[in-house]
Amino acid sequence: MKCHLCVRACSRTLIFSRSILRCLSRLWQGRPAAIHKLTHPGTAKMRITAPITALALTALSGCAGPLPAVSPDMAWVDMRTITGQLIMGDKLDGENTYDGRYFQVTPGSHELQVRYDYEYRSGGMGMIGDEYTEITCYVSVRYDHFAAGQRYVLEVRSLANSVDAWLYDAERKVVAEEEEEGGVHCI
Repeated sequence: MKCHLCVRACSRTLIFSRSILRCLSRLWQGRPAAIHKLTHPGTAKMRITAPITALALTALSGCAGPLPAVSPDMAWVDMRTITGQLIMGDKLDGENTYDGRYFQVTPGSHELQVRYDYEYRSGGMGMIGDEYTEITCYVSVRYDHFAAGQRYVLEVRSLANSVDAWLYDAERKVVAEEEEEGGVHCI
């Protein structure tokens, strides 16, 4: 059985399954108090002690790792926001991305989908009030002319309760916007 620790790129939650705990237990077999079963055999309740916690945190350090080298045969897309809490690459051409910090795409036509989280202040068109609601949106942008070796920036902003996205080229010219029909889905 292979040990896999699946962490969606820098996601807010990390879920340990029993199989992961079993794998970690095998890794630390023979070391004192690595994992203790707290209840009867067959239950999922286990306690992770310091060595296992350190191992898990080491696995998470990949989120803070360096970005890969930029390939001259591909286009690179950075993401940024000035009004939201989080912008992360979610899908490229309908497939989940491996690392949500960037897109690296082949030349040609592609659809980029990002997850965009922001807080909306309720009351008075989102301008007045003390209560905030956290909103998660999935924003899609299609561009037909990605060029090899070029850098692009996908910028997403929210004003009041409207989310807009623009794809800029290296000269800061807008080359694409969120799709007209179904370009923004908020939950």
